[in-house]
Amino acid sequence: MRQGNTAPVNQIKSRTRKQPSEKPAYSQKSQARGKPSVRQHPPGCQPYGCWNLRSCFTSCHSCHKLGHFQSVCTQGSSASKPEIASSITIQFILQEDMVQIGITPVYGGAKYLIRMLPDTGASIDAIPARLYLSQFNDVPLSSHGAEAVTATGAPIASLGQFQASLVWANSSSSPVATSIHVLQELQQPVISKATQKRFGMLPAQYPHACMLAALTLPQAEHPAAPDVQSTLNELMAEVPSIFDGVCRPMLGSPCHFRLKEDAVPSSIRGSRPIAVPLMPKVKRELDMLEEQNIIAKVTEPTAWVRPIVIVPKEDGEVRIRGDFTSPNRCIIRPVFEAPTPFQAVRTIAPGIKFFTVIDVLKGYHQVVLDNDSSLRTTVSTPFGRYRYLRLPFGISLAGDDYSRHLADVFDDFPNCRRVVEDVLVFSATWEEHVGLVRRLFKLAADHRIAINVKKIVFAQSSVLFGGYVVGENGFQSNPDLLKAIREFPKPTCVSEMRAFHGLCQQVGNFSDDLASLLRPLAPLLRKDFLWEWTQQHEIDFQAARAALSSSSISEFGVLQPGSPNVTPRRCFTSPRVRFHPPSAANRGQMDGRASGIPFSVRRQIPLRHD
Repeated sequence: MRQGNTAPVNQIKSRTRKQPSEKPAYSQKSQARGKPSVRQHPPGCQPYGCWNLRSCFTSCHSCHKLGHFQSVCTQGSSASKPEIASSITIQFILQEDMVQIGITPVYGGAKYLIRMLPDTGASIDAIPARLYLSQFNDVPLSSHGAEAVTATGAPIASLGQFQASLVWANSSSSPVATSIHVLQELQQPVISKATQKRFGMLPAQYPHACMLAALTLPQAEHPAAPDVQSTLNELMAEVPSIFDGVCRPMLGSPCHFRLKEDAVPSSIRGSRPIAVPLMPKVKRELDMLEEQNIIAKVTEPTAWVRPIVIVPKEDGEVRIRGDFTSPNRCIIRPVFEAPTPFQAVRTIAPGIKFFTVIDVLKGYHQVVLDNDSSLRTTVSTPFGRYRYLRLPFGISLAGDDYSRHLADVFDDFPNCRRVVEDVLVFSATWEEHVGLVRRLFKLAADHRIAINVKKIVFAQSSVLFGGYVVGENGFQSNPDLLKAIREFPKPTCVSEMRAFHGLCQQVGNFSDDLASLLRPLAPLLRKDFLWEWTQQHEIDFQAARAALSSSSISEFGVLQPGSPNVTPRRCFTSPRVRFHPPSAANRGQMDGRASGIPFSVRRQIPLRHD
């Protein structure tokens, strides 16, 4: 079966039964005279007589009569030719040869999973008419396109075709858009060679690449794939103290809160009320934190006393945070400049095959507080007052001081990138990677930095790091982020519009049109603006959402630091910026020095130090 003049589909048109000749069979009289009615004879000879003496005494193996051979017999048995004329069959098909494909029609119809035959001789994708009538009857058919024919060139009766999206079940390949032909006499659904290449079932250069590989490549044994989990277990067993789940204080100077000269302590009386069902969970969390020396009971008077905030966890337990709004106004923040996630991943050269990501256990709680700062973190709970012995979450300088501690430990490590508490290690070979991870674990143990075992991603070909998917071919935006932008609902207030702008800002490094796409929606961010969602706002919102979540956003040219005269440029953008005002629309970033980053990285233009 094929389409027009293209290569035929590897289907078998059934052999047809030969019909008896319209000439009557010869009689016994004519047989006695040696006059077969349909025997072939040499030119110039009469159709009777013993011009072929051998045939006169030969018995046909088909009808068992004398005077002719089986090859010219017209009355033989047809038991060996059971196929029906004009039928299309695929013979000797095993279930193992079939693959499960999900078919979703573009214009109406639900998704169905069916088993289809990958046919390397097929040039079109097709299903039998009976399958269409039973599963896709509500899908409209189109008669456009070339006529389908069999391998012998005979036309095949077709009901039409419809556009659909195919998904290979149990596979990570992307969906394939194609036309499905509906054929009358087809027995099995078939997948064309072109679709198989797009799914990755066949090499892109099939069959030439396969033949060349078979002729040129030696038959050598491939090395066994490394046992990732057992190797990780061995590396963890070498330094078990950082994987036991206990949050210990890391080595380094304690954190100190420097207050403004006009700072005034604030204290509350009592504690915020907590729902009765949460009381046992809050007590268990406080006991656990006290057991690990993260907090301690306070009995003496303190100038600073703040309430607590209860945050539910996914596992049903609770997380306790102090409400340090008042102390944060009085603390002088020691700003620690750190590379952004984009700056961290864009300097990783392509061609890396192994990536490992580790996460520090309970982050800030591994940094010790000095005594004065500890008293300023006193919180009031229904079970008494507690003060933090370690750096708590919610303090304005926590991120800066914590990043400074980790930078002193990990930032000089080879083939290493860090974003806050997430550390990425990468290597081109397996042996090198195992050695680097061993050194990394040893370094963490020397500084008593505990690691979260549940969040270790070891020796993978691609990982999620800093909001980007990093792999052998470079990095791209997180697909979950693009999905969140694509499915973001229509904003109904200023807060929801700010959330949409915040999501879009995260893909700003992948698009030069971010400012122009969001500029029409900028007035909706103002506090003094009367919220009114117009039809033009809807059009601009849909356009921005579609453009910033398209597939082109994830296709990004990777800067190659190893190329000549290419040195990464350090420039820092405030993480608090969620949207560029019109005055900064032409700069690309709020920091004017970063305006050329998206263009330079995409074009691989060398960047210079300031």
